[in-house]
Amino acid sequence: MATFNVPVYDTPVTQNRQFQPYSMTQPVQNPNFTQQSPNSPAVGFYTSTPQNINSVMQPMVNPYSDTNCKLDDLTQKVNMIFDKMSTLDELSNKISTFDRAVQNLFKTVEKVSKRVDDVEQGMNFINEKFEDAKRMCRMSKVYVWEFEKMLILRTMLYFAYKRSR
Repeated sequence: MATFNVPVYDTPVTQNRQFQPYSMTQPVQNPNFTQQSPNSPAVGFYTSTPQNINSVMQPMVNPYSDTNCKLDDLTQKVNMIFDKMSTLDELSNKISTFDRAVQNLFKTVEKVSKRVDDVEQGMNFINEKFEDAKRMCRMSKVYVWEFEKMLILRTMLYFAYKRSR
């Protein structure tokens, strides 16, 4: 029976590897097996390497094809790429959310700016009308003063005319 060392991993990216002996005739669980009797533990296990094993699993069955831990390095690089891609996706989502927030803020600022312009125009109109009313009040005071002067003069003339007669 041929045995050789196969790395044992906690995770696909684990740096600290331990080796355990692996035998080509080591039992492999049959994925289509449903155990009939709990008393026969060997039932359902293959006693040799199955012929239809997935090609992804082939490097684990034949560790000599994984020289210098190239598979680990590639796995680490793929995991790093996926991490970076997920970070980019998160950043993309955050940027699009920020962009929508900025657009909403811009619309709100435009509305507020328009309202401020309307209020400013209204205040200018009110100030203009107030100044007109103030001017009219001054002019009215002047007219009343002039009228009082004329009335006083006429009254004086009337009394002067009555005395002289």
